[in-house]
Amino acid sequence: MGKIKVIKQFKTVLLYGAILFIAFLMLFPFWFMFIGGFRTTAQINSVDFHFLPEYGFTYLENFKKLFFDSDYPRALFNTIFVSSVKTVLGLFFCSLAGFAFQKLKFPGRKGLFYFVLATMMIPGQVTIIPMYVMMTKFHWLNTYWALIVPGMVSAFGIFIMKQYMTSVPDELIEYSRIDGCTDFRIYRSIVVPIIQPGFVVLGTIMFMGSWNDFLWPLITLTEPSMFTLTIILNSFKGAYNFVDYGTILGGCFISALPLFIIFIIFREKLLTGLVAGSIKS
Repeated sequence: MGKIKVIKQFKTVLLYGAILFIAFLMLFPFWFMFIGGFRTTAQINSVDFHFLPEYGFTYLENFKKLFFDSDYPRALFNTIFVSSVKTVLGLFFCSLAGFAFQKLKFPGRKGLFYFVLATMMIPGQVTIIPMYVMMTKFHWLNTYWALIVPGMVSAFGIFIMKQYMTSVPDELIEYSRIDGCTDFRIYRSIVVPIIQPGFVVLGTIMFMGSWNDFLWPLITLTEPSMFTLTIILNSFKGAYNFVDYGTILGGCFISALPLFIIFIIFREKLLTGLVAGSIKS
């Protein structure tokens, strides 16, 4: 019995050691990004690596350059505004479409839904030129509209919302109609509270996608005052391929903080929503 107990303890220690090692591998890039903000570019390029900044955490030149010598604060505001508005509007319209496809009866419903799903097979790169031409015709270049409207509603978002709509009992909707509720009142008062886990899951995906988007803002934006974080960080390059890694790493760390905060706040609902969405029929 003692030998079996020792073997079990050894397996437990081995398991936790493996978990800690994997966690270290995943967290190390973020730590390197964090300390990089307090180091010079020469120190970052050095072959001698240190787990702590050589000058301690008192070297703030990179952050001064970010907030006082560049358009980084404006880019941070632009990214927060665009990502928040795009997520809220996307959740609203995707959930409305999911509600219509799942709970409303109208001619051609299945065919239209399959057509929407079929658009997921089209690579996003194929639509870049048509969308750019549309933005030009609408005079939306260098505006928030060009960043918010394209991609605000996606087939993936509609599909996810439709799946969560299966958790809403049909009988509850029918009783509400008997009581005189309109379809939008049913959606607002009954459906929305029930599918909150779906909102958390899809909202997190949409916010992260908009926050990290690089190609579309790079194409549609030319005014520095409209740049997002991904574009402004890409601009910290000088002549002869000089890259200011210290400033970039500091900016990347600050840019990643909102995503960490969102995950910490909604982690329980996010995990619950992922599990609930995975068992829908």
